[in-house]
Amino acid sequence: MNHPWHDHPMRLERDVANPFECSGCKELGFGPRYQCEMDCPFVLHEDCFKARPTDPSRTHPFMGSCSFQFLWEPPGGPNRRLCDACGRDVKGFVYHDQYKHKLDLHPCCMNLKSTMSDPYNRMTLILKDKMPSKCVKCERKDLKVPSKGSFRGWSYVSSCGNYCYHVCCVKKLILDNWENGYFNVGPSSSSSSPGGRNLSIDETASSSSITSAKSSLALARRGSSRSSFTRGLIKLAKIGFSVIISVLFGNPTPLFTALAEKLLD
Repeated sequence: MNHPWHDHPMRLERDVANPFECSGCKELGFGPRYQCEMDCPFVLHEDCFKARPTDPSRTHPFMGSCSFQFLWEPPGGPNRRLCDACGRDVKGFVYHDQYKHKLDLHPCCMNLKSTMSDPYNRMTLILKDKMPSKCVKCERKDLKVPSKGSFRGWSYVSSCGNYCYHVCCVKKLILDNWENGYFNVGPSSSSSSPGGRNLSIDETASSSSITSAKSSLALARRGSSRSSFTRGLIKLAKIGFSVIISVLFGNPTPLFTALAEKLLD
């Protein structure tokens, strides 16, 4: 199959666990992707491969009457726009409201599921455009996003209301650990980090990286031992964390569970 932005034919790879940076939207991805058949580094999320500027405009329930058109490039060029869902820079493919409010959404944010549950229905997460309580990771309601003032962005909130996860915070946590070489699932032309390193699931990843991530996601603890109640909270937080990763970045794999165990241990 061909894509207008690439000279070589591309094939859908389904059973690939390696992390990759999408050549279209420049966001992180896991799982199925369209890969160049010539084994060059060009790779696309499934949704980014299928989207075209000629597609009918789209709406989103959080964005009122805004009409979003898919564009190959953000207006003004890369890093000149911010996604109104997660607050991160728009570097490539984008959904842009070009008629009313000048809003922008990453393709992966436009396509986020409204609800999701873990395979055993232990936790259900609901996508919200408002943050009802502090994020499990950053322990804040507001995000520090330049030029957006008091910006909370979208979040996933557990049906019980006890666990909230900024979409932005989960993205950043995974990206930081990817760039630090935490992931290791074998060599692949599409799995190198922005610095060009091959990645793998490294159970002996640097203690500073894991310690930092643990601190970011740490739940309140008292003393050196945990009560059964605290252990229950941490277990549920791990479940929610694993589920949101699987939706943001691709199909769930043992990689996500291992990461959640490391970060919330």
